[in-house]
Amino acid sequence: MREVEWLRCTDPLKMLAHLGADPNARKPLLLTAACFRRLWETLPPLCRDWVRLAEVVADGGAGEARLSDEWGAVEDRLFALDEQGHGGTAGGPYAALIDLARASWLGRGSPKGNAAWRGERRAQAALVREVFGNPFRPVRVAADVRAWGGGAVAKLAQGIYAEGRWEDLPVLGDVLDEAGCADEALLAHCRGQGPHVRGCHALDAALGLG
Repeated sequence: MREVEWLRCTDPLKMLAHLGADPNARKPLLLTAACFRRLWETLPPLCRDWVRLAEVVADGGAGEARLSDEWGAVEDRLFALDEQGHGGTAGGPYAALIDLARASWLGRGSPKGNAAWRGERRAQAALVREVFGNPFRPVRVAADVRAWGGGAVAKLAQGIYAEGRWEDLPVLGDVLDEAGCADEALLAHCRGQGPHVRGCHALDAALGLG
């Protein structure tokens, strides 16, 4: 995959294959959670609990075993939702969610679906770029920038991450700019409209995370 393809790609599975990321690593787990949260209002409690657990596991707060133990029940509920929403014909947004979860968390996928499925795929591809950034132009925030102003950058970034205050990312962009960060792409991403989610590559850079 070339850079121009990455920037235009609407197939998240193809993008994940290019990255070659460990399916059980932090960012793939957070990507999976972010894609689930796109359909949050329609998810049953079982699925929501699994997403919350995935986010805890991603940040090292719990072991991975429970995710695997509970995935079968979550997948069954998602299949049922997909069929209910399309007159018994699978291939809508929930099927796209299952495939993305399989690819990003379990390391396998089986793409298929209709127009609703393709629309969800496009949104998921945007979230891949949100979480992983541009692998052809990786962003970094130098340690001296993170430490500027008594650690103002790191403290603000940590607060945004811990509390999910994505609306404060433009403020982080301004602080990074004042601290001497010269990465225009990173600053533009912070000041952009998003979507921004847990695992945002720009916020991770400000935190010194991979």
